[in-house]
Amino acid sequence: MKWRNLALTGLTLLLFPAIFIAPCRAQQGEDSTGKVFPALGDYIDNRDQIYNRYAFQVMGESWNQKPNEVPGFAPFCCMKIVDVKSEFDFDGYGKLLKDPHPMSKQREDWLQMLRCGGKLGILAGTINPRETYRIKPPDMKLGAFKTRCGYYQIQFQPLEDILTIAVYYFFEQSNRAAAERVFLKRAELISSDDGVQGTVRSDWHWRWGDSDLDIRLTQSSAHGNMPIRVEYSDRQPKYNKFYSDTHIQWSQQNDVWVPTKINAASIVNYQYGEGTQTQVLAKIDWLIGDEVTGEMLQCNASDHRLPLMQAFGHHFDSVVAGQTITGDPWERNEDLVIEVAKNATEAREKTRSP
Repeated sequence: MKWRNLALTGLTLLLFPAIFIAPCRAQQGEDSTGKVFPALGDYIDNRDQIYNRYAFQVMGESWNQKPNEVPGFAPFCCMKIVDVKSEFDFDGYGKLLKDPHPMSKQREDWLQMLRCGGKLGILAGTINPRETYRIKPPDMKLGAFKTRCGYYQIQFQPLEDILTIAVYYFFEQSNRAAAERVFLKRAELISSDDGVQGTVRSDWHWRWGDSDLDIRLTQSSAHGNMPIRVEYSDRQPKYNKFYSDTHIQWSQQNDVWVPTKINAASIVNYQYGEGTQTQVLAKIDWLIGDEVTGEMLQCNASDHRLPLMQAFGHHFDSVVAGQTITGDPWERNEDLVIEVAKNATEAREKTRSP
């Protein structure tokens, strides 16, 4: 079953996650298991080790459903290549364009940003042999340059976004250092206990403005103490329909743990009634450390997506011999779902049913 050619309109409706940038330091309660803060430390150490040199490709789906409306479905792809030592940083975000002519070929829209060689360039739009990176003038602010280039604020960082409210994924810079911001500076640890199969669960409270959030964090010793589930709810009766529930699947690669699947669900605008339900399903392929080759770090490469296409086996729209070549069909990936997340979603829907 092929993905329908729908624009990723749902993501553009999300509100900026201001709750993740409000300064506040919470007092911490007692960690009765003695495992919560060491486990958070293991997660931070693992994340920072990855950040030295890595690349990933995310293939995913986003679903948004407003009350009494048909769900809006959109596939997306995110790419990233980073090498701290050489100050190389590439971001790519792709989606299918909505086309009014059902018999026409699919077209992809890409946002690409490259930091390399002391310069920053942006390439936005469909893949076209006539288009090249536009370089930011030294005296222009980054925000103004992004606006000029049609580069809207969007970014997916799986190592950070998994700890935040699911609807706030894809916001550039909004969720950076999420473990430190949320759990070490703002939320208060209430209690902890040992769960099944070597997990530790910790419950947190975070009061911010009009929000009175409860957070449950579940980490797994079988997966290097990485978080495997993150749940948010609100204590206030008027927000009792709000939830965020993220499940993460991990694999070990090149001596670190990487998230390979993410299933997240949340609801927004809950204060106005039933709200908009959002789901994100994502599968992530990684390259870590020396798996990132020198070829991937060339400032003057003709297409910085190409090495990841070759590494992970999915070809997107590209330019060959001066001509735009249509990429592989964006087909639905039946391997996106984490079974335990599916069961949690089904249980939640049963409790919501009248």
